[in-house]
Formats: sequence, C-alpha cells, structure tokens
Amino acid sequence: MLLDSLRLDTDCLNLVGLQELEIDTLVDLLGAWLSALELPMPPGNFLREVAAAIVSNRRVGVNFGELEVRQNRDRLYALRRLPTADKYPFALSVGQINVSGGSVTNRVVQGSGLREDDYTVRFRKGGETLRQGCSKSLKNLFQESGLPPWLRDRLPLIYRNKELVALAGVPGWGFSMQIAEGYVATAQESGFAVSLHLEDRL
Repeated sequence: MLLDSLRLDTDCLNLVGLQELEIDTLVDLLGAWLSALELPMPPGNFLREVAAAIVSNRRVGVNFGELEVRQNRDRLYALRRLPTADKYPFALSVGQINVSGGSVTNRVVQGSGLREDDYTVRFRKGGETLRQGCSKSLKNLFQESGLPPWLRDRLPLIYRNKELVALAGVPGWGFSMQIAEGYVATAQESGFAVSLHLEDRL
C-alpha cells in the first residue's frame, strides 16, 4: 500500500516520496493518512493546500482546528496543535511541573546529568549560547540536532544565576539534554535529568 511505504512513524511521512506524487494522488493519500490517525477530516481545500505546498517544495505549516500539519527536514508530521507557550521563569524542582502543552520532568540520577544545585528555568529570547568546549549558539545547536523550529521557543533553558548551563531534553523529538562544560555531575555526584514532554505527537 502506498501509504504504508511512505510512513516513517505513526504521525510522520517521507516528504521526499510525497513530492514525487501527482497532486490528486497526494490529496487522497493525505486524507487516508489523517483518517488512519482517527483525526477530524479537514475540508478538501485544506488537503489541497498541503499537497500544493509539498509538490512545489514550499515549507508546509498549516492548521485546521486542533490539527497541525508541519514539515521538518524531509519529514511531514500530523500533530496536535499546542496552546501558546508559557514564557514565565520558574525555579527548577524535582518532580513534574505542568507547562502549556505538556510538562517538564526533573529526575534525580546518580553519576550523570546536570550537577545538583539551585537553578531557574527560562525560555529563549535569542542570542543565547551554551559552553561545550567552545561557546555554541542555540541556533546552531538546534540546527545540528534537528529540533523542529516551532518547538525551540518552548524548550526549557536552565540557568545558574545568569549563566545558561543546560537545555532540557525533548524525548518525543529525539533531542537529548545538553549540559554546559563544568556542570555535568561526576560519578560520585547526584545530578538532574530534565526533559520536556509535549502533547503534540500522536
């Protein structure tokens, strides 16, 4: 079946393969995909808009109700639409902290993670860098990791006073926690493993 051959994950299709299809075939396939995901079926003009963007190699990013269809690299995703992101800083504590569209989890681990200390969680404003051997801009780090652009402003940035010392991981998108040089727990120390869990993936 054509849909099965293009499916990379439950909510993800191979964009390169989609670009080889005729637009009418693509519209039908997108409809079958959303139906298989048991999502509300958007009108035909929505599917045609997505299909037209795919075949003309334009970036895909459209929504219908609670549904979002987005592109990242060579993949097309059907996602739950997330509410507006929180931007308020908060103290990092052990356990689960609810945030808009998901939760931040902080677990205590032994011999790894972010060295235990007092930290504050803030969110991206632009121009931040993380020191890992040499200072690396978050923009470059995100591009290298493939974290989707629409999630980057939601990512918890972990600060010790005014220094950015870590980025939370996002397991649902394959993004590992990043820790600055000098802040990784040693084998004899307890550390924090911080992750952002979102409600967007199906």
